Amino acid sequence: MEKVPTTLSKQAIRDQVFAYWQALPQSDRIPMQADLYAQLFNHPAFESARTIAVTMSHPGEIDTKPIIDYAITVGKQVVVPKTLPKRQMTFGVFEGVDRLARTKFGILEPKDDATFVDKKDIDLMIVPGLFFTKDGYRIGHGGGYYDIYLADYKGQTISLALPGMMDEAIRFERDDFDIPVNHVLLAEA
Repeated sequence: MEKVPTTLSKQAIRDQVFAYWQALPQSDRIPMQADLYAQLFNHPAFESARTIAVTMSHPGEIDTKPIIDYAITVGKQVVVPKTLPKRQMTFGVFEGVDRLARTKFGILEPKDDATFVDKKDIDLMIVPGLFFTKDGYRIGHGGGYYDIYLADYKGQTISLALPGMMDEAIRFERDDFDIPVNHVLLAEA
């Protein structure tokens, strides 16, 4: 008998993913992240991108430092987000952690004097999220920054997911402003 999908609130799904992350041993997390990096680095959208947007991860998220380091090593320009009033974002060129400032939420962002790039010049965005559907819809932290930014973004989008961040048996109500990503890469368990 086929399992009937369960519809949960976005907050209930966030809570479930936070619990999954807390219970996931580092010994499991490290090889799954390595699998995601390999998938990403061999993805045509990554290989062809000149400028890649990626967040500065914090504890409880997939570590983006290896992505940033590898992209720079292979000659790509890396840009990281800076949040602005009214749920807006811009992306500044990553020039080292010492050129970033910590926000009141503890997130590293470009300083005001960074070099910022136009949205049309970003070839690929690694879009963060907590939970994903196979068709690219995501649940983030709830701020809506990425959905607003992606509304008129023309480049490629990829999200990275560990097994507990995607479950076809779980559904959620999508909002009109939710924007799916082009590709969700899922780590092998």
